[in-house]
Amino acid sequence: MTESFDNNQREISYKEILFLIKSNFKILLLTTLFCLVFGSLYLFIINPTYTSEGSIMIEDGDSTMNSIFDMSLTSDMNYLENEIEILKSRTTSERTINKLLENDLSDDMLFFETKQYNYGWLPGKGIRGILRKIFLLDWERNEIHDIKNTINDSLFSIYVEKLAENATIRNLRNTDVLKISFKGDSPEEASLIVNTLIEVYQERDQEWANDEMSHLKDFLNDQLRIKEEELHIIEEELKVFQETEHIYSLDENSEILLNQLNKIETDYHTSLANKNILIEKKRYFQSKLTSDEKEFAENVSNTLNTQLIVLRDELSKLEAEYTAVKSSKDD
Repeated sequence: MTESFDNNQREISYKEILFLIKSNFKILLLTTLFCLVFGSLYLFIINPTYTSEGSIMIEDGDSTMNSIFDMSLTSDMNYLENEIEILKSRTTSERTINKLLENDLSDDMLFFETKQYNYGWLPGKGIRGILRKIFLLDWERNEIHDIKNTINDSLFSIYVEKLAENATIRNLRNTDVLKISFKGDSPEEASLIVNTLIEVYQERDQEWANDEMSHLKDFLNDQLRIKEEELHIIEEELKVFQETEHIYSLDENSEILLNQLNKIETDYHTSLANKNILIEKKRYFQSKLTSDEKEFAENVSNTLNTQLIVLRDELSKLEAEYTAVKSSKDD
C-alpha cells in the first residue's frame, strides 16, 4: 500500500514538472536563446589576449652580496624572493617603459595606444569595432600620435601601472629559474615587452655589480696607499733604531724570531684588511637599503642573536648535565 502511494506521488511529481516545462516553454526557450546570443556576442566583440613568457636563470649565491647576507639556511630562497621583488619594483617598470619608448616601434604599439586595433577585413573599424563602440568598450581608447613628444608624467605613470598589472613573475619550484610572463593585445608586443623587461633587469644587476666592484677598488687603493706610508715609516724607524743601537747583523735565532714576527704581523694586517673590506661592503649595501629594509635587517639580526643566546644556554646546561653524569659513572 505504501509503495503504491509513493509511485503515485512520483508520477504526480513528474507530471507537474512536465506541465511546468510546457506552460513556460516560451520563457525557457527565449532565455536560452538570449544566453546563447549574448555569449556569442561577447566572444565576438571581446579582444583576444596573448601571453608571452620568458625565463631568467639566477646565478647561485656565490657572489659577495650573498656571502654578506647569508644568515640562515633559507638564504637562497630569500635571494630569489629579492630578485622577484626587484623585477616587480616600480623602478624596473619605469626603466622598461623608457626603453620601450626609445624603440622605433613605440609609435605603432597597442600598448601605448599609438596603433589602432585591427577588427577585421571590413572598412573602418569593421562590425566588431562598431559593436565595441556601441557597448562603450573603447570609449577610453584614444589613438595617440608621436608618443615620444606628447607623453607626460600622468600618462607615463599609467603605462607603468599597466605594465605592472599585466606582468607576472614567479619562481619554478626547486629551481633557480624565474618565469616572466606578460599579457597583451598583440603576441609580438607581449614578446617585446618580456624581452625588454629581462634586458632592463640584467642591466640593473650589472650596474649593482659594477658599483660594488668600483667601490671596493677605491677602498683597496686607499688601504694600499695607507699601508705603503706605514711601511715606509716603519722602515725609517727600524733604520734609525739599528744605527742607534749599532745593530748591523742578526744571529740565526733572532732571524727566525723576526721571520715569525713578520708572519704574524702579515696575518694580522690581512685579517684587519678583510675586516675593513667587510665593513665597507656592509656600509655600501646599507646605503642602498631603504629605511624599512634597514629596520627589517636589524629585526632579523636581533632575532638570530636571541636564538643563538638561547641555544648557547641550552648547550651549557647539557654540557653540565653530561659532566655530572660522567663523573657519577666514574665514581
